[in-house]
Amino acid sequence: MKKTMMVAFLALATLASASAQVTSFGSFTSSSTSGSQFHLGGTSEREGVGSVVLNDQLYVAYTGSNGTEYLTSATTGVGYSLLAGTQVQINGGTFASDNNPALATDGTYLFLAYMDTSGHFNLLRSPANPYGTTFTWTAVGTFDPPSESFIYSPSLAVMSVGGVSTLFMSGVGSDRSLWLGQYPIGGSWTSASWTNTTGTDIGMSPGLGVFNGTLYIAFPTNGNSHDIYYYTTTGNGVLTYNTGADGDSSSTSISVLAYQGYLYFAFRTNDGDHKFIIKHSSNGTSWSGSKSFSDAMAGPPSLADGTTLTGDPGHLICNYVGNNSSYYLFGGESD
Repeated sequence: MKKTMMVAFLALATLASASAQVTSFGSFTSSSTSGSQFHLGGTSEREGVGSVVLNDQLYVAYTGSNGTEYLTSATTGVGYSLLAGTQVQINGGTFASDNNPALATDGTYLFLAYMDTSGHFNLLRSPANPYGTTFTWTAVGTFDPPSESFIYSPSLAVMSVGGVSTLFMSGVGSDRSLWLGQYPIGGSWTSASWTNTTGTDIGMSPGLGVFNGTLYIAFPTNGNSHDIYYYTTTGNGVLTYNTGADGDSSSTSISVLAYQGYLYFAFRTNDGDHKFIIKHSSNGTSWSGSKSFSDAMAGPPSLADGTTLTGDPGHLICNYVGNNSSYYLFGGESD
């Protein structure tokens, strides 16, 4: 079933040709194995992280158990390699959030988005070509949806629009509608624009990813089934509503990533087991895999492309918060 809706014009870049799809992961390990005791917070009962690779570093952002944001890094995707987290600071001070952060990169900067405790969207930018985690962030801007506030967590993705590197941002309004923003990187925050698609009844934060020139906005419905649906747009100003992935359901947000010619959706099973599950598509419309792993998660997984990591390159990476009383940060790589 497909429906179309008019939104702001989007033009997206294409990705590389297909190769073998990921069907298995090695064991996931916790950062606590190396003595780094990360006790994570975030969205209550849906605790998650943001992750992205810039140059040869895997960066993972998370909300600490004290409600402030942290950043950790590693040169591999395995959990025990993650370094001790550093508090994210703006002008020498920290800030509070009770949801999960999002990370993205344009290849030069890291972008970190979070919802503050009042439900306002906030965007930060790192220095150019950062290394490690000890640096001061720059506040880019904030956004408040008119007559409502954001619930849950933000999502980010970077893509080229008319030759301009553009950051796309998403959030869920208190009426469970979709908000989609775009910001020309390097421009003034006043040039950022947001559009609202009503009637979407989104259950959890949508995940953003781009594949073969199409933006994917995936989410579980707010109905009891929590079926996975997604919007797509090819840049013609139209959102197309897809139910092609509703063979699965999710109790968390969806992580969306293109990796080596395949598009991946990763999420937590909609049952008491709370297992990590991943499915893939070679064309963005027909889905297969639905591979479930034994690892239990407190909230959504976060995928990252580990191709350029120097410690162990060429893997699809997944990070998540462990489903235990300690809420440790876990990480693992595809085989």
